[in-house]
Amino acid sequence: MLLAAISGARAQSSFDSVLSGARLEGAIEIWLGSPSSSHVHRALLEAFQRRFGLKVHWKWVALHSARATARLMAEASVGRVSADIVGGTSDYIATLSERGLFRPYPWTGVFETALPGIREPSERSLSELRGLCLAWFDSVYVIAWNTNFVKASEAPRRFSDFLDPKWKGRFALNVLGGAPFDLLALELGDADALKLVRDLLANRPILKSGTPAVGSAITTGEAHLGISSYVTVERARRNKEPQEFRFAEDYVPVLPLYICVPENSPHPNTARLFAAWVVTEGIPIVERMDASGRITAPDSSMAKAIVALPATTRLIQERSLADVARTRAVSSQLSVLFTGKHE
Repeated sequence: MLLAAISGARAQSSFDSVLSGARLEGAIEIWLGSPSSSHVHRALLEAFQRRFGLKVHWKWVALHSARATARLMAEASVGRVSADIVGGTSDYIATLSERGLFRPYPWTGVFETALPGIREPSERSLSELRGLCLAWFDSVYVIAWNTNFVKASEAPRRFSDFLDPKWKGRFALNVLGGAPFDLLALELGDADALKLVRDLLANRPILKSGTPAVGSAITTGEAHLGISSYVTVERARRNKEPQEFRFAEDYVPVLPLYICVPENSPHPNTARLFAAWVVTEGIPIVERMDASGRITAPDSSMAKAIVALPATTRLIQERSLADVARTRAVSSQLSVLFTGKHE
C-alpha cells in the first residue's frame, strides 16, 4: 500500500511542478526546535531563496517535537493545518501518520536530478515510515566534562563509569524522555538498562530537563561532567566554553530527528522544496553555523567522527517500529524513576 501511494504521488509530481508551485505560493511556516538561533534560520532561508530564485515570506517557530506534535494534532482536530514543516523522532512521526497527518511522498523520484544527495536522507528513515519524512540531523550521545574540573585521563569511558563513587553528586543527567538509556535498552535489555539508571540515581546525579540543560550545567560548573550530546558539546566548544567530550567506548546511542511536510499544509510545494534542499545542500550551512549533522551525511564532521570509532564500538539506534515501541515503553518506566528522584 505504501509503494502504491508513493507511485501515485510520483505520477502527479515533478521537480518543475514543485518549483512552479513554490513560486506561486511564496510563503512557508516551519516548526523546528533546532537549530534554535534566528541567525541560522535567516541564513538558511536566504540561501534557499537564492538557490531557486524565490521570494518567500517565512516564519520559523522554534517548537520541540513533542509540542509540535500536540499542536499539529490539536489543529487537525478542528480541520486546520498551519505548519508547512515539522520535526520529530520516529515515534512522533508514526503517531501523526496513524492519524493521517503525514502521507508518503516520492522524495527521491522528484528531487534526485536537482538535488542528487536526496537519496541518503530519504532512505535513512525506518522502512515502515519510508516516504513520510527526511532525515534532518542526529542526536549522538556522548560523555562530556568541564575541563576546569575534570581531566580527559580521568573522565569516564563508559556510561557505567558514572557509577564510580568519585562522581557522586558531580554529574548531570537528562530526565526528559530517558535518553540515552531507552536506546541502551535495545542492547542491554530492559531490565539491565533500568538497573543501570537506578544505580546511577543512587550516585546522586544532578537531574536536568533536556540535554541543553545538561550542557549548561557542565559549562557553569554546577555539574563537572555528564551525559550530553555531540551537538551540545560542539556548540559549547565553539562558544569557547570549557567543555570536552568522548564517545563511550562500548555503546554510542544515536537518535535521528526527521522533518516532514504535513498533509494539507498551506504551502506544500515550498515546503517540499525547502525540506529536500535543507537536508542536502542546506545541511552544510547548519553544520557550519550550528554544529548539527548526520552520521550518514557525506563529508559531515559527525560522520567522520563516527567512522573513526573503534570497530568494537556499537552504534545503537532504533531499526523498526517494534524498536520504537520498546524504547517508548522503557522511557515511560524511566520517567517514573526520575520522578521519584525529584520527590
